[in-house]
Amino acid sequence: MASGGSGNSVGGGKGANIGTGGGFMIDISAPGSDISSSVNCFPVTASVSGSGGSISPAGSWSVNNGASMPFTITPDAGFAIASVLVDGTNNPAAVQTGSYMLSNTGTAGHSIVAAFSTAIASVDLTVTAPATGNTPSTSYTTTTSGLTTDVPTWSPPATVFAPGTSYTFSATLTADSDYAFATAPDLSATVNGQAASIVNNGDGTATVTYIFARTKVTPALSAVTASPVSPLTLPGTVTLQTTLSGAYPGNASQPVTFTVNGTDSCTGVQTNASGIAQCVLTNPPATGSPYTFGASFAADAANDAATAADLSGYLVNLVPPAPLSVTGLPAVVTVGMPDFTLTATGGGAGAVTWSSSDPTVVTVSAGGVVHVLSASAAPVTITADKASDGIYAATSGDVSFTVGEALLPTATTAVPALNEWALALLALLLASGAAVRVRRGR
Repeated sequence: MASGGSGNSVGGGKGANIGTGGGFMIDISAPGSDISSSVNCFPVTASVSGSGGSISPAGSWSVNNGASMPFTITPDAGFAIASVLVDGTNNPAAVQTGSYMLSNTGTAGHSIVAAFSTAIASVDLTVTAPATGNTPSTSYTTTTSGLTTDVPTWSPPATVFAPGTSYTFSATLTADSDYAFATAPDLSATVNGQAASIVNNGDGTATVTYIFARTKVTPALSAVTASPVSPLTLPGTVTLQTTLSGAYPGNASQPVTFTVNGTDSCTGVQTNASGIAQCVLTNPPATGSPYTFGASFAADAANDAATAADLSGYLVNLVPPAPLSVTGLPAVVTVGMPDFTLTATGGGAGAVTWSSSDPTVVTVSAGGVVHVLSASAAPVTITADKASDGIYAATSGDVSFTVGEALLPTATTAVPALNEWALALLALLLASGAAVRVRRGR
């Protein structure tokens, strides 16, 4: 298609286009068809103001009414698009994307002018973070050159920061003269050293957004105490206690966990109205080593974690040992006598182990049954050892005895039986005081 003067021509008609030299063109249809109506052509210019980048295509064009034409705006290294003026008005979308589509040109000419400035590629802001009870900050600082800050906004709006709430910080920055914000993905931002969202608004401004974590309070736990004080002699209980303060929304009904030697013991113990939490340990094992008791409060949406000072060096002692009493020993122990059973009493509920000092003379079973094997003039000792049951200390007891030879059987002399008449007569004689002499019959 030829234009009505110098430059290029863009259009969509069929057949031949004959330039008339008067700023318009006549579209002649192909042979054999009807002549189309006249279509006006309008000039389009695309250029760069200053330096720092390019627009493509660039130059002057004649474009048919209703035609479309795309343009690409590209900054040089170190530069950013400052504006894209379409017929004298900045087009933010073209600034943001680096492209512009001239669509449906209408009945007038158009101009597209791109301008470039030194790029602002990264923005670093320092903001006072939300803290429970504090007033939202109305300012912030930046180490980035070439921009001007504004008054930030906080969402949700707040007179003072409330605990357990996440707040969003937002600030709109304005590029100074001779500066422009880069476009995505070359534009980045941080708030307090953390990655933040930043959007080039296409009008010389950029908006930074950062979501702060939920605001919290910092409670405290008092040092753990124990009652009774160390040492505890078993059997018995130890009551551990700590007090929570400064928690939100209050110190009551808050979960506290107690530890014994670093291991959770009482978990989720609820504090009372005064913030006091207690853990009762019944008959803690007497390990021979001191205990360390601790307590902690876990962080939640409104509270930081808290840890109580440990209570160390707490001792738990067994019931002092006392000798066992061993019973069941016959008055005389001889060879050949029936087995007998010894019993050990006293101490705790620990298992009893029996032993003989000389198993060649007597043996003793696990149940304390003694069996005699041979005589011994030297004492033999049967010992009962009772193990600790975790409350009572281990203890023992014993009995010692000698073992005699087997007893010989004793001969008996038969006494003639007396009949009833003889017995009656003997009774009468004795009653009368008579002297009675009994003589062995022959």
